[in-house]
Amino acid sequence: MITLKNSRMKLVLDKKGAAVDELWFGKNLVATKGVTVGRYANRIAKGRFSIGDNMYQLTVNENGNTLHGGKDRFQYRDWRAEMYDFYGIVTNDESDAYTVTFSLRSVDGDQGFPGNLDVRVSYELTDSNELVIKYEAKSDKDTIVNFTNHSYFNLNGGGVVKDHTLWVDTNAYTEVDEELIPTGRILPTEGTDFDLIQGGQYLTDLDTNFVLNGTGLRRVAELKGLKSGISMSCFTDQPGIQIYNTASEICLETQHFPDAPNHDNFPSTLLKAGDTFRSTTIYKFTK
Repeated sequence: MITLKNSRMKLVLDKKGAAVDELWFGKNLVATKGVTVGRYANRIAKGRFSIGDNMYQLTVNENGNTLHGGKDRFQYRDWRAEMYDFYGIVTNDESDAYTVTFSLRSVDGDQGFPGNLDVRVSYELTDSNELVIKYEAKSDKDTIVNFTNHSYFNLNGGGVVKDHTLWVDTNAYTEVDEELIPTGRILPTEGTDFDLIQGGQYLTDLDTNFVLNGTGLRRVAELKGLKSGISMSCFTDQPGIQIYNTASEICLETQHFPDAPNHDNFPSTLLKAGDTFRSTTIYKFTK
């Protein structure tokens, strides 16, 4: 385990899954089990997609579909970790650590994906009580990528997820079938149970990708713990966010859309050989 701290927060990281093991804000444990998901977060129908004239078959692990990259997904793997101090110099002293960067090589054909893919995920705690997560990936063949962090949040430090309110900057969601595979239709949230844009008490039992408004790094969601008074704003440069909850926890997974390689009307997840994928997500805590 590796620990980062600021005056109000503590972040405990695990090399297995390049994961958030624990995130504390004051005396509240606000997040756990935050594995890095890839090569492709969320679902791909039948585990199949094409790039040009080449069809690829992935390992399937959910109802004949591929979820979160396949059977041997990134979250099960041991990543290499390096700690860096304020000046960007590698350090072995956790008390000096400013950021932690995890790296992993996924070889050509891994889970059926093309290309030798080098991935880096960095975590930083800022003095503004932000958890900053940055992703970077490069492949030697055309491939697809979609990364997210699967942290389970409860801003009250325990209890039921209904004791939260949620706002999401969205007007639409991707419709899915009974296996949670997108149909390709993007539907308005207005007038539905998914109308989260006004905030307030929200529908539980969610496992839905919402289409985020705007582009670039922007504020896209806010979760509030009604008992603790803690608020968490989410910023991302991604086009979508998967909202998923259990009875006691909620995930805000910034991402590209599920099954995007099989829907031309969705934002592309193609990473060309030699290009570099970069993305940033920030979770900012206030009270």
